[in-house]
Amino acid sequence: MILNDAQIEGHRGNWRQLRLENEAFRIVCDNGLASAPITHFDSAITAFVDAEWKKCARVIGEVMAEEMSGPYWQTGDLILWSRLKKLIEAGTFEYRGSLAEMRWCEVRRPDNRA
Repeated sequence: MILNDAQIEGHRGNWRQLRLENEAFRIVCDNGLASAPITHFDSAITAFVDAEWKKCARVIGEVMAEEMSGPYWQTGDLILWSRLKKLIEAGTFEYRGSLAEMRWCEVRRPDNRA
């Protein structure tokens, strides 16, 4: 496919805009690339953490399986793992085990009983 000058300039303009937005991620949307904040995948991670203990590697695997069911594969395990650790550090989830590796750690929603 050969692009004409107007199409090339349109893509350059889009890239300039993405760079100005300076977000952590570039994601693929129906109408092309878009900027996304570092927290973009947090809701997907949160959807797979339950009240019961679950291996962090399983949570990451479930998020990736969900991501791969769509038309685009937007992220990888290490990005998701780093975000899960940030959510743990922020107190969003409880954990047990070692945060050094996702397979040695379990996570759950906090117990809100008083």
